[in-house]
Amino acid sequence: MTDVTDLGEIEVKGQRRRNRSDPFPMRPVEDGGGGPPPTSDPTAPLDPGTLDQDPCADPVKRRAWNADAAAAEAVRDMMSWAAGLGDGSTFANREFGVNLIVSLAGALSSPNVPVYMGDPAVTGTVPRVIIGVDGVTDENWMGDVHNHPSGDGRLSGGEWNAFINRVSVLGATTSRTDISSITTYVVVLDASAPAGYRIHGYTLDTPYDALGQEVNPDAQPCT
Repeated sequence: MTDVTDLGEIEVKGQRRRNRSDPFPMRPVEDGGGGPPPTSDPTAPLDPGTLDQDPCADPVKRRAWNADAAAAEAVRDMMSWAAGLGDGSTFANREFGVNLIVSLAGALSSPNVPVYMGDPAVTGTVPRVIIGVDGVTDENWMGDVHNHPSGDGRLSGGEWNAFINRVSVLGATTSRTDISSITTYVVVLDASAPAGYRIHGYTLDTPYDALGQEVNPDAQPCT
C-alpha cells in the first residue's frame, strides 16, 4: 500500500483529505460576512484544508460532515468497548463493527447502537465481522464502520461489492436524496498516525481497490 492514492477528480466530501500530505478540511472561521478568514492575497488559492463555504449550512454537505463525525466517535466507542471485554481484544486481533444511524432528530448517532464483533484472528484465516441490522432501516442507514486487523485500509472485493450493491439498491428503491453521502469506513491501526490509527471512507464514487479518503479522527459534528 502506498501512503497516497490519486483519486483524480473525485470530490472530497465531509471531513476527509484527498492526500495524506494535506490538512483535514476545517469549517471556515466567521469574518463578519460568513466567509472564510481574509488572506493577504485575495487571488491566492484556498488552503486545501479550508472550505470556502460552511458545509454545515448546506443540507447535503452537512450530512456528509456529520457522518464523518459520527464515524470518528464510533471508532472511539468501539475501541473502548473492545478494551472493556477484558480478554485482550483490540483492533489488532479482532474485527469490530457498528452501523451509523440517523436519529429522528436528524443527527447521526453512534452511541446506543450495537457493537458487533467477529472471532479472534487466527493465522491462516481472514478475520471478519458481520454487522447486524438491529435498528437499521432503508431510510435511516448512513453506512457503517469496521476495522481491519491486517492494517490494509482498503475494502476487500467482497466488502466493496456488498456496499456498492446495497447503496445502489437504496438509490433505486427509496426516495432518499443523500445516497452519495452514505459511507462505509475502514479503520486500521497505524503507529505513524497522531491518533494511532487511520479511518478511510468509501462511497459510491470511490474507485474499486483504491484507498478511501482519510477521515479526520477528531472530526466534530455541526453544532
